[in-house]
Amino acid sequence: MKPAGLAIMLALLVSPAAAQHEREMIAERTRATLRAAKARGVKIGRNGAECLAPAYRAAAAERAMSLAPVLTQLVKAGLSARQIAAELTARKA
Repeated sequence: MKPAGLAIMLALLVSPAAAQHEREMIAERTRATLRAAKARGVKIGRNGAECLAPAYRAAAAERAMSLAPVLTQLVKAGLSARQIAAELTARKA
């Protein structure tokens, strides 16, 4: 076998093993990070969403209240939903 062919064959054999090792290392780092977060008392997973939901709802309600007068004005002006969306986008920029 030619040296170049041997090098290619060796690379084809070593690359998957290196990739598998890297996957295992990433998984271990992820597990260690999650363990550390849990030790600090951080809520992980779906329970975290329950903690954040009230804040998101409050922010959405505040944003809706601030847009209510603008939307009322645009609807009274007879704009379509597409035109209202374009107008709100233009005002945001």
